Amino acid sequence: HFILGHDDLRLAYLKSGFTGQLPQPFVEDAPLPRATSLRREGFNDLNKEETSRYVEADMCSYIVDLELDGDDGIRYSSSGFSKKWEEIESLPFLDASQSPTYTRAFYVPVLSERMNTWAKYK
Repeated sequence: HFILGHDDLRLAYLKSGFTGQLPQPFVEDAPLPRATSLRREGFNDLNKEETSRYVEADMCSYIVDLELDGDDGIRYSSSGFSKKWEEIESLPFLDASQSPTYTRAFYVPVLSERMNTWAKYK
């Protein structure tokens, strides 16, 4: 499992525009290092989507969403869900596909902020 700061929290995934295979939680009662090498159902070597990893947005207490320009993915902050989502934090995220290699690799004050394209993690 991922370290989320509280034992009652679990990481889960919502259906979005991504259609590849998503990570699966470690087996909690397996001894280390075996917990990371156990063969389990729901994996494939073709990176195909495995829908058993998804949960409904109504089951979530928090959602972290990456908002890219031109992204046609599902926006979980929309009013189409029974819960109204409140934005707690919004942080910049470098959009590598829309930013020059040299300003991604090397931080240059002022130039990097101006040349790179920034998405939002919300």
